[in-house]
Amino acid sequence: ILIGEGTLQVVDFKYGKGVAVSAEENPQMKLYALGAYKACGMLYPVRNIKLSIVQPRIPDGISEWECSLEHLMAFGGYVKQRAALAIEGNGPYVPGDSQCRFCRAKARCRARAEENVKLAFAIDKKPPLLNNEEVGQYLKQGGDVARWLADLKDYALSECLAGRNVPGWKAVEGRSARGWSDMDEAFDRLIKSSIAPEEMLWEKRPLSPAQVEKLV
Repeated sequence: ILIGEGTLQVVDFKYGKGVAVSAEENPQMKLYALGAYKACGMLYPVRNIKLSIVQPRIPDGISEWECSLEHLMAFGGYVKQRAALAIEGNGPYVPGDSQCRFCRAKARCRARAEENVKLAFAIDKKPPLLNNEEVGQYLKQGGDVARWLADLKDYALSECLAGRNVPGWKAVEGRSARGWSDMDEAFDRLIKSSIAPEEMLWEKRPLSPAQVEKLV
């Protein structure tokens, strides 16, 4: 948090590299700013809010956005109403890719399950052939279906491993591929103790066309 010349600036450092996040009208950042203003507003005169997100592992990973204090406080009033609904358990559920991505209840959420089942099976839409517009729309709508099934499987596996029953499913031993934690040290010990010559530890394989192209 930086405060000076009437501006309250909140900087959020994100080290992930999977998803680029914009600071513009970012609800999470505005919540941070509300907390910062509540903590410091009595000590410093604040007129403007500046929100900054820094993602050093993403190209052009700095995003900034500014608003007035009045705009931030209006957002705070809206959030207060929505929070009251959520605490009472009366808030609407709006499942989707972006809003479910980091939710801790995403595997067991009934609203998400019903939405994805509807999208996956869509029994009310049976055109003989899909046009390109419909193909694009189905791909967009069904983007969360595979992720939801993966989340559901992960949750079911954790329940089975904890000894709780998930009817129709059980945990079985899987196959794993072993790898060297330190190949150089392992090969060095083998050569010194039992394996000679060193060439016995290696296989010659032809390069792929892509590798040869890169080499040329």
